[in-house]
Amino acid sequence: AAAVVVEPDAVLTVDDLLQLMRTRLAGYKLPRILHFLEALPLTASGKVARQKVIEAFASLNDPGRG
Repeated sequence: AAAVVVEPDAVLTVDDLLQLMRTRLAGYKLPRILHFLEALPLTASGKVARQKVIEAFASLNDPGRG
């Protein structure tokens, strides 16, 4: 899975993104799930809060959560 953050005025489709990834990544490295987010959650030190990203993915994939 991949979390994708794009600028608000950017026009980017899933197909465009996958096409770009296919030119730069091996087939087995391509994400099967893409989630577009407004921003990545950060810790107090400015690093990506990986656990919160995992929780966000879980709530998006499970309709009974979140």
